[in-house]
Amino acid sequence: MRRKLFHLVALIAIVGCVAFVAQSSRAQTSVAGAHPIDYQKSGIRFQIKASIKAAPGSPYVKRDDDKSAASLDVKLRISAHAAESNYFGVNTETFPAFRLTEGSVERLFWQDAACHQRRGLPKVTVTAIDGSIQTESGRIDVAARPRQIGKLVPADEISAGTRLPSGADKNGQFITFSSQTNTSHLAVHVKVYTFDCPLTGAAP
Repeated sequence: MRRKLFHLVALIAIVGCVAFVAQSSRAQTSVAGAHPIDYQKSGIRFQIKASIKAAPGSPYVKRDDDKSAASLDVKLRISAHAAESNYFGVNTETFPAFRLTEGSVERLFWQDAACHQRRGLPKVTVTAIDGSIQTESGRIDVAARPRQIGKLVPADEISAGTRLPSGADKNGQFITFSSQTNTSHLAVHVKVYTFDCPLTGAAP
């Protein structure tokens, strides 16, 4: 009799714990305003923008009155693959006559043509920065490249992208990567925006 009573009490305790955990989980979801994503119906769309400015610690930012200006072409190699949207290519954008200390405007390099299944982030590499920097002392030509296997280290090397903290602005949520040049002291900030979207032809 005592054994049956013990088992009954234990069963009631277990059921109570399960109910408490379930209720807590529902309460947390309600507070956070989060809803489970239906991966059968919801997809994602990417957009890639970039800007360029003087890198942290650059000699161009050591003086508040520095008027150094640059006109530069930036090339990004973009690899983004999904069943509904498949892209690979090198895209170039021009950033004319901007103050290095203030940085350039953001320019759109690429965006998905269609909503697609949730895959990993696009792979983005800064493959070239060309142009010139006009300083008070004269003009400096820029021809920066990343390091390549089997070739000499570039005179002005572009570092591999370093991921920065995620953020959000008026355009949406984004993830940022920064690549810097060793000699010309430039930093390219690449933003990968992510947008939720309905998958076309998804099951009702």
